[in-house]
Amino acid sequence: MENGRDEPLLARVMGATGLMLWEVREPGLVLTSLQAGVCPSLDVGIRPLDPGPEGRWMDVVHPSDREKVRDQLTDEETARAGRAVEYRLLLAGGGFLWVRHWVLHRLTRRGGERRLQGVLLPIPEQKRLERECLRMGERERTRIGQELHDDLCQVLAGLSFMLHRVGERVGRTDADLAAEVDGLHSEISAVTERVRTLARGLFPAGLDHAGLRQALQDCADHARQRFAVGVDLDLPRRLPPHSSEQVLHVYRIVQEAVSNAVRHGGARRLRMAVSTRDRAVEVRIDDDGRGLAGGNGEPRAGIGLHVMEYRARVLGGTIHLENHLPRGASVRLHYPVTRPAEAGAEEKLIP
Repeated sequence: MENGRDEPLLARVMGATGLMLWEVREPGLVLTSLQAGVCPSLDVGIRPLDPGPEGRWMDVVHPSDREKVRDQLTDEETARAGRAVEYRLLLAGGGFLWVRHWVLHRLTRRGGERRLQGVLLPIPEQKRLERECLRMGERERTRIGQELHDDLCQVLAGLSFMLHRVGERVGRTDADLAAEVDGLHSEISAVTERVRTLARGLFPAGLDHAGLRQALQDCADHARQRFAVGVDLDLPRRLPPHSSEQVLHVYRIVQEAVSNAVRHGGARRLRMAVSTRDRAVEVRIDDDGRGLAGGNGEPRAGIGLHVMEYRARVLGGTIHLENHLPRGASVRLHYPVTRPAEAGAEEKLIP
């Protein structure tokens, strides 16, 4: 197409999709151009926050996403491989907007000036649906956990009491039958305890008020009780403050990693370790199992792994899976922690 016909078409596409054309100057990712359309499904007037007199693009990126975005945009492979990065863009009216960002060109101008050109696509509806799926999942976990605890556990406790009474009466006339009744009573007591442990894993009471330390200690205790495995927990003396949503995401990621290690990897011992550096946190889960079936790499297959990956993105971080030699695997979650005033308004996922 000729340039004269390209511009009206581009304007229509931008107006229909909310597409934004973006150009920055290196080094420093200084904004030189931003052309934004408004998608009909978005609120009218949505515009990125003013990057200020220096025009630094990182100033309009959500604080939790800045390190990830900077690494992606400055990586030479990003444009060649056509990789996209998803992050939150701060808005002039407050709050943030999820966008998907592609780097299309790396240009070298006269005098050696380097520029990046790319496109931004708002994806708030996709992120709203993803978050709604997480909320629905948490609500269903809560419902099932409460039903198990409040209904099934009470029924089992009643049966256990009835058998105990029957055992006392039978014991006066038939010692052998009394021994069988006592055995049934012990079995029901054991099943009741397993159901309670399962219910606590589905709905850990008080998680919405717990800090990260307490949540991980609870996760380790639950793994020991449910799977009968050894768990070593290594926590630093101080942990940065986390919001209830951050705690929930970390807890569920660790919970899924432990479950995968035991159920699929046959692990008998695990180590959970947390380390902090500057304002970033790394949570690592190592096991002595058979390792990952697909070898080293990023989580790609399986609903559980996809949910782990999404939760890591919500935290503004990354998750890596790798095998050890001669056996075992590790899951590493790395994410930044921002002060509450910097984090912006987040939707709570805990029911």
